[in-house]
Amino acid sequence: MALILVIDDDDLVSRTLQRALKLYDYQVMTANSGIEGLQLARRHRPDLFILDIMMPGVDGYQVCRQIRGDPLLQDAPVLFLTAKAKDEDKIEGFRAGGDDYLVKPFNMQELELRVKAILRRAGPEKVEDASV
Repeated sequence: MALILVIDDDDLVSRTLQRALKLYDYQVMTANSGIEGLQLARRHRPDLFILDIMMPGVDGYQVCRQIRGDPLLQDAPVLFLTAKAKDEDKIEGFRAGGDDYLVKPFNMQELELRVKAILRRAGPEKVEDASV
């Protein structure tokens, strides 16, 4: 079962993602800040990060750059999930090391399919054979 770490300062978003992704048979951890997320990541080594961008202190771009610079975490895929919808925001997300980018509000089924595709590319052992 793949472990997904959701890092978002909005508790409602984090709880919603946690509940939904658990229905798709993923193990989900949440963090309310970039710092907390990086600490959890170093302890638990998630298979996938779902990052908000606009967070106080360390933003999602900075978190992604730190993930990419950490030998223990650098291979884990990063999906940005954010309200920042401008092209330059998306470009910055990919430049920071993101693997995918989804704008809020979003469709939960689309998120689930993107997660499944990202994990499939990361390695077949990461994907459960759950039907959509």
